[in-house]
Amino acid sequence: MKEFKEQAHAFLVALAKALDISDTQYELATGRLESISTWFKRDKSILKDFAPVVYPQGSFLLGTVIKPASDAVEYDVDCVCELEQGATKTTIAQKILKEAIGVETKDYTKAQAMKEPPVEGRRCWTLNYADQASFHLDILPAIPDSASFVAVLAEHKITDTDFTDQSIAITDNTHKDYALVSDDWPRSNPRGFAAWFMKQMQVRFATQREMLAKSENVEAAKIPNYRVKTPLQQAVQILKRHRDIMFAKEPDDKPISIIITTLAAHSYSNEDNLLDALSAITSKMDQHITNKAGVAWIANPVNPLENFADKWLEHPKRKDNFYRWLEKIRKDLSNAIATGNVQAFAKMLEGGLGAWPVNEGLKSIPKPPEQSLLKRAASLLLPWFPKFTVPHREKPSWPVDLAYDANVSGTVVEGSYKTKILPDGPLIAKNKSLKFRVDTNTPWPYEVYWQVVNTGQEATDARCLRGGLTRDGEIEQGTHVRKETTLYTGDHCVTCYIVKNGVLVAQSSDFEVKIA
Repeated sequence: MKEFKEQAHAFLVALAKALDISDTQYELATGRLESISTWFKRDKSILKDFAPVVYPQGSFLLGTVIKPASDAVEYDVDCVCELEQGATKTTIAQKILKEAIGVETKDYTKAQAMKEPPVEGRRCWTLNYADQASFHLDILPAIPDSASFVAVLAEHKITDTDFTDQSIAITDNTHKDYALVSDDWPRSNPRGFAAWFMKQMQVRFATQREMLAKSENVEAAKIPNYRVKTPLQQAVQILKRHRDIMFAKEPDDKPISIIITTLAAHSYSNEDNLLDALSAITSKMDQHITNKAGVAWIANPVNPLENFADKWLEHPKRKDNFYRWLEKIRKDLSNAIATGNVQAFAKMLEGGLGAWPVNEGLKSIPKPPEQSLLKRAASLLLPWFPKFTVPHREKPSWPVDLAYDANVSGTVVEGSYKTKILPDGPLIAKNKSLKFRVDTNTPWPYEVYWQVVNTGQEATDARCLRGGLTRDGEIEQGTHVRKETTLYTGDHCVTCYIVKNGVLVAQSSDFEVKIA
């Protein structure tokens, strides 16, 4: 199990890296932010005297960006343009702030000879780049709002003001006071949320940064944040990808990223193994959803007055979809873990995460060693026990190359009790229920064939001698099983054959069952 966990961790890390944007893309996006920040601060800028600061927000700031599922779709880089001095809610309206930043943004696109002018959205200005960047930049106008926000919290008798010192007031052209000088502005706190998110993983982040710095023989402070990936960040990337695949046909009602990110961060305990982190996070996410007066509540950790699930009441399908998605990712992960084999583990996740990232992840797993030519030439059917080499036993007709192993185990099932069948154990009475399972290291996908051979006078007299090859087994928790009943006295056996791409690649020995 330890080896499997280590291999699964390596696979998941490689998969998350495949989902992430490259260092070059991070650096390109950072360069674009610095470029527009310099423009806003230049001598001729109408924003210069207001000390404009441009900084990232959202998944780009948190380190949880994922590539779009389609190459035709760009990814978002969300940023804030905050005027840090000279502009307050008592001196300026949202509309004036947004238009001022819009003027400078439009001039910037002209100066940069961009093909398209910026597009005004409800809250942001959007820059579309026509080059290899494959992203668009959303610029959110804002002004500081810490003092006002703390006062509002105090009115609600909330004294926990951690991470509130970077609270901002933002623009929204659908707001009732958008064109008025008013104290009532929408609020946000992206840097506060990022600080809270970092706190949830600070132990692992510091450790991994030190390890990366040591491997490159540099000081840890010189390693940029975007190059450090903790299991929490990687888990969020994997969860978002699973969400995108599952709701590809209903994107408007899929679980939103801020909910997934918040619940994942609450559920993370600085696990260093990504498989452990994913298992813990998915098992505990719903424990951090509370209920307030009959309303599902996922509090913004840096603004307890804000409910990230506020749309669930108006759109109940979104709530249903969240729980449906959580159940699906739990089931997918559980079934994959139950295989106990990293190749099978990866293939079980392919439907939920997509073939391309899974195949990229599999590149991190060493391939099974090639069989020697001598062994491959000598790969024949394992010999059957003489007592079961009988005329009514069907001989497999597949080409044979026994490159992998298969082992059958059996139990007698009586209600909730199970008794292991031992080779030299006591005889089994008639009319008992049996269950057989096969364990194999064959990489998924493959086919499982079962062969039950019975002997003895009772089976002969009843004309129920068996020996054919069938595929009528079942899968329980990711393991192939076969259920039988002890009907006839005599010596019987169960054998399992694993077929991959039309070739018999693994065969168990005859598993003997003696019935009294």
